Amino acid sequence: MLKIFILVGCLVITALWDFCTHKIPNRLLGVMGVMGLACNCYMLISPIATMLYFLLPVLCLLPLWLIKTMGAGDLKLMGVTGIFIGKHIWRVIFFSFFWAAILGIFLLIYKRQLLSGMKRGICYILSMLMSKKVMVYSCGIHSGKAVTVPYAVCILLGTFTWLAFNYGEAAL
Repeated sequence: MLKIFILVGCLVITALWDFCTHKIPNRLLGVMGVMGLACNCYMLISPIATMLYFLLPVLCLLPLWLIKTMGAGDLKLMGVTGIFIGKHIWRVIFFSFFWAAILGIFLLIYKRQLLSGMKRGICYILSMLMSKKVMVYSCGIHSGKAVTVPYAVCILLGTFTWLAFNYGEAAL
């Protein structure tokens, strides 16, 4: 139970930081990782299992970082969240993607870029299918017109959603 409170507190700080700066500091992620490792050692969870719960989400989401649709901080944050949550990290990843889609659509509507954003996404997918190559996604981030989703907020919302549906399992 304490482990969940520590995770949620750290995720709130990280989400606020990401929302304001669109960056997640490595120091914050390192402190979170050490706290998660300490909690797991206290609960007699194997360090090898702990490292697997960090590495599996990172490796699963690595392709999104390679095509530049997810930042490295978001990738590491999901890994650190895996240290705390363990085998349930897959559910948090699913709920985080759900919230990212909702927040992304909301931001596109708010910035009046819904149709142009959909057009860019469709063109990106079609160009990859036609060239049979995976390409880096370019959404105009350097021009200042890009709509970027602070994914740490989505990880926080995904964790809250997982807790709401699986509180009994989370308390174990």
